[in-house]
Amino acid sequence: MRMRRTLSTLLSTALLSMPAVTYAAEANTGITPTNAISITEFGATPNDGTDDLAAINKALSEAAATGKSVYVPEGTFLFSDSITLNGVDLSGTGPTSILKSTNLERQAVVLSGNGSDLSRVKLTTVPAATRLTTDISARVIAAETSTNYSIKDIEIDGGSSAGIFNLGSHGVISGNIVKNTLADGIHMTGRSNDILVERNEVRDNGDDHIAVVSYEKFGDWCKNITIRNNEVSGGHARGITVSGGENVTIENNKIDRTGGAGIFIASEGNWQTYAVTNLSVKNNTISNTSLNGSVAEKGGIRLQATYKDPGIQNAIFENNKVSGSKDSGILLIGSDQIFATFKGNTVENAAAYGIYILKTVKGEITFANNVVTGSKSGAFYNLSTAAKVTSDLKNEAPGASENGNSSDYVAVKGTPVIDGKADALWDNSTALQLNTDDYGTTGTARIAWDDRNLYYLFDMKDSTPNAAAENENNDSVEVWVDELNAKHGARGTGDYQLRADLKNALSSTEEGWDLTAIKSAVTKSDGGYMVEFAVPYRALSPKPGDSIGFNASANDDANGDGKRDTYVSWIDKNLPYWADTKVYNQVQLIDQKPVSLPKAVYGKPVIDGKIDGLWKNASVLQMDQTDKGTTGTARIAWDENALYYLFEMKDATPNAAGTNENNDSVEVWVDELNAKHGARAAGDYQLRVDLKNAISTTEEGWDLSAIKSAVTQGSGSYIVEFAVPYTALNPKAGGTIGFNASANDDADGDGKRDNYVSWIDKNLPYWADTKVYNEVVLEAPAQSGGKPLTVTVEGNAIKFTAEPVAVHGRVAVQADALIKALGGTYAYDTRSGTITIGKGASKIVLKLRAATAQVNGKKIALAVPAEVSGGTVTIPLRFIAENLGYAVGWDQAGKAITISKKH
Repeated sequence: MRMRRTLSTLLSTALLSMPAVTYAAEANTGITPTNAISITEFGATPNDGTDDLAAINKALSEAAATGKSVYVPEGTFLFSDSITLNGVDLSGTGPTSILKSTNLERQAVVLSGNGSDLSRVKLTTVPAATRLTTDISARVIAAETSTNYSIKDIEIDGGSSAGIFNLGSHGVISGNIVKNTLADGIHMTGRSNDILVERNEVRDNGDDHIAVVSYEKFGDWCKNITIRNNEVSGGHARGITVSGGENVTIENNKIDRTGGAGIFIASEGNWQTYAVTNLSVKNNTISNTSLNGSVAEKGGIRLQATYKDPGIQNAIFENNKVSGSKDSGILLIGSDQIFATFKGNTVENAAAYGIYILKTVKGEITFANNVVTGSKSGAFYNLSTAAKVTSDLKNEAPGASENGNSSDYVAVKGTPVIDGKADALWDNSTALQLNTDDYGTTGTARIAWDDRNLYYLFDMKDSTPNAAAENENNDSVEVWVDELNAKHGARGTGDYQLRADLKNALSSTEEGWDLTAIKSAVTKSDGGYMVEFAVPYRALSPKPGDSIGFNASANDDANGDGKRDTYVSWIDKNLPYWADTKVYNQVQLIDQKPVSLPKAVYGKPVIDGKIDGLWKNASVLQMDQTDKGTTGTARIAWDENALYYLFEMKDATPNAAGTNENNDSVEVWVDELNAKHGARAAGDYQLRVDLKNAISTTEEGWDLSAIKSAVTQGSGSYIVEFAVPYTALNPKAGGTIGFNASANDDADGDGKRDNYVSWIDKNLPYWADTKVYNEVVLEAPAQSGGKPLTVTVEGNAIKFTAEPVAVHGRVAVQADALIKALGGTYAYDTRSGTITIGKGASKIVLKLRAATAQVNGKKIALAVPAEVSGGTVTIPLRFIAENLGYAVGWDQAGKAITISKKH
């Protein structure tokens, strides 16, 4: 045996001087008993259910000392800790020589030193339910010190981690069966080099079947690796993966029924792997891939460059056959450069595109003599404008475009109540439409912002809401945020991922992030759920006009088995947003006063604790709800003398056994001048009225005798109405006040406050900081005279249920009424905020609050955006009419707009 080792080393040394990759000698056909020490000689007993570790280790020590090998006879032998072969061979008779691990955390047979060989044994284990990530939990390890080794003709069935985990050099992994592990089947990493992986059967494993992964942390690439003549099938993830590597050949393999991509080539930011250079992928058969909806990396052959630039270079894909992909056949994604050639490949019956190049791809890619048939969405679809793409296939894409401009998608400034309900504020942010999965799950996301937080609202449609597990395996929503819009690639300062599930559990992949400062709420409804959460800034000091990088996604456990079945995304879900912040869309932070700002109605109500007709025209300000069910609404009215407040409270246990806030009571927090002082100053006040109609305040020296109030009680409810003369404001229509409404609840009648509710987020310190108040606009008095603005089409007046409004010198009108009068078609998608208008050959598409519109596919700037208020959509009159072929006239004196056909 020693002589064979020396010869192997000499052969390897000689071959290294040649360009070809070199491996350990392949002549080893197993160990014969005449040259071996049997483990039974040292006390190992088959099939007796006792630990044989000590006997195995004694045999290994004796073999190392005498230059012999170790033999495992037929039967099952148990071992409770790892076994190390240091320059020693261990062999058996085949699958009847069984080494069974009883310790899931230390299952490994470790090969170290020079010339270790493992062959003709079967490795089994006690049942493994939880995946482990330690090296020693793999079934076989070729340690970093191992050279000139071989792993041949063994069978691995089950394991808590990888099957064969390779860190060594000059090795052969051949003729093995690896199945049912919880991680990769065969995994090369560290600085592995000169490795041959051939004639293995790898199936039904928990992650990639065969993988080469070159992490930066190891300081060098895996290199000179050949993967040939293997059969891989089934399993959770990818077939054959190269995530960073140099001089890698993948040829003549059969890949079938994989959860993710058949062949996956990448430089990955989320794993910080090196680039892939000098890659050859030839003569592989790849069928029925991308079967697992929960796996992101799909495609028959997938190239993903998301970390190094270039991420993939000098790569050739030749004479491969790809068929039956449940996604695209050949898929190129990422934002770093790819230099690759595809020649003579065939793609058949892909569920999406035959060949698909996403819009963010860069580099130089050549396609020649490829044949695509039966692909559902098209043969060749290239959206990239940054890459130099040469192809003899016709590009079927209608025209590539960059990620959405930030002005197309806006986040309005404001502070919503985090209660899992959609405040009116949210209407002023763009609805970001997620795609729809095979189960019908879809949804929208919106963003709001203030000086403290980014706020997110998801409105999900999901007919099978489930939360039987945790993290992404529950129905849940996720945000992917680049606060600084820095486009780092791999997540850096100001970048984060955050998840909130159906049970309102928060989780993140960011290490060390304290999530306790994040407030969230979830509400369920028939056929869906809503998630709302507030995230304090991590790096951004926000101001209007800033843009953030963003994606929204959601996970779906459709059958309730505690495993994610699929997911949906705002951006193209093939874009690797989980690994590359450069592929995010952009959302702009805006500070415009929303059309739907809550309004205080003009008029003077009777202060009697009853609801006058006047109040129906004031905005209803909904407070949150306590765990006892106490909640309520507030409304405001105004005239030249006072502000008027009406509270309608729902409270099953009305109590007033104490004083001030310890009684059931309502409170207003007012910034009359909307000056946002912070600490209360001129024009700011707090005022409280309790169930006994007692008035109190924390303001020193305020004479409350001028305040009139009334309280009425009902069954499980009470109404409070009061009038407060102005303290600093000279009111005028269109002015705004800062405001919050709150209410106190003594649920058990002990004279102490148990809880409270608030209109704005109750975590905001409204009791100390007027800057966190919401705003309310003082609505103009109803017009009793003068000419209203009129709109006519060919002399016929349009009847609007909502009056036209002037915005920046332009007129916005009720959308459905205008389009009906013009004889066009009108559709409004409430989820996405998309308005589609058509007439004849003209088509106009607007999004709420977007600065641009699409007219027959061409983007045009808007002077006035589309808006929605109280369910009424308004659109810019002149822009719409002129783009539908009409002329627009304006009579200033008569306040009349005339619309007529162009001649």
